[in-house]
Amino acid sequence: MSLRNGYPEYPKKFVDKISDDLVFHSLRVEKADHVFIDYDPGASQVAYEVAKKVLALGASLDFRLRDECMNGLLKEGLAIQYLKRPDAAFLARIQCSDCYLSLRYADGNVLPTIEGTRERIWISHQKAVREEIVDEERTRRCGVSLPTPYQAQVDGMSFEEYLDVYFRACSLPWNEIEIAQEKLIQKLDKGHELKIEADLSNANPRKRTSLLLSIKEMTFANSTITKNYPGSEVFSAPVLTSVEGTYFSPGRFFYQGKLIRDIYLKFEKGRVVESDASEGRKRLLKILDFDSGSRLVGEIGIGTNRELIEDVSDTLLFEKKGSSFHIALGSPYHFSYYNGKKVEVDNGGESAIHWDLTQMLNREGGSRMLLDGELIQENGLFLDPSLEALNPRV
Repeated sequence: MSLRNGYPEYPKKFVDKISDDLVFHSLRVEKADHVFIDYDPGASQVAYEVAKKVLALGASLDFRLRDECMNGLLKEGLAIQYLKRPDAAFLARIQCSDCYLSLRYADGNVLPTIEGTRERIWISHQKAVREEIVDEERTRRCGVSLPTPYQAQVDGMSFEEYLDVYFRACSLPWNEIEIAQEKLIQKLDKGHELKIEADLSNANPRKRTSLLLSIKEMTFANSTITKNYPGSEVFSAPVLTSVEGTYFSPGRFFYQGKLIRDIYLKFEKGRVVESDASEGRKRLLKILDFDSGSRLVGEIGIGTNRELIEDVSDTLLFEKKGSSFHIALGSPYHFSYYNGKKVEVDNGGESAIHWDLTQMLNREGGSRMLLDGELIQENGLFLDPSLEALNPRV
């Protein structure tokens, strides 16, 4: 494996494909645009190729090279009054940009752990920055979590195997996916109640999922590769106090780099009233008790990437897997437009937390997704032939 600036070098076909998609499809860069690239050191190979294509179009360019270790020192050591202070200069640079691209590269560096008041201030600050970036009416943006040897190791693969998984997930007919997702959205937007059941044959009721959510007057957003790369999903939010039932998902979940395994949640009137985990139980409780909105559900999403069939734990990949759905604890999205289309995805919740939890629907235990009592997906497969493009390849 050849190295580039101390990091494994990606194959040329990989970099060419991703940079083309990001510039010409995700961000849709034009000559008059001002583009901002925010990237980790390990993502420099992709960042440089994107920059070359942006400049070749005649667009202008700004960038920031992130240093997560320095960020860790700031989180741990800055006086509270400075920790509260927003990075006005950085936000100003974002606000004058037409396009914002974030390239993340997880290298497994162990960063300082902060707790209590300091943690609350930092997470709230990060949320404020994130909301500036996701202003749909001002800035076209896309977030990418690139494959890394660290992430491959976490998921029990060689780096070459992980690259193959990632590249297949990027190589879908996005126009076809977008059309099929729009058909699914047309069904969902007419519906009032969504019921999702998983692991139906499990004798232990705490290891079954049975969630009932009202989606009345909410509408779904059609997400392929315009906001996250690779896609794809449709997402909205449930009516805030409507979520009832139980959620259980075996597997690995991460929040702020900390592992939580095999999560169980019980909902009443939209709020988590009981929780458990086989590992990281105390951390799960800290998340749930972070603020008044962190026990509520801010998002319901359905993953549709038919090539993502391996067991991956990276959140941006996991939530896009075909035959999956996810809920996000905490804040909903507060925008009113998505890709130029008016949407209703804000259920009125408010939290500094937005944490996606994904559940697979194609396990041997059996699953069902019902819309107003009509079975629309069974064992992870959509039943409508017009949605075949959203079903996993195996």
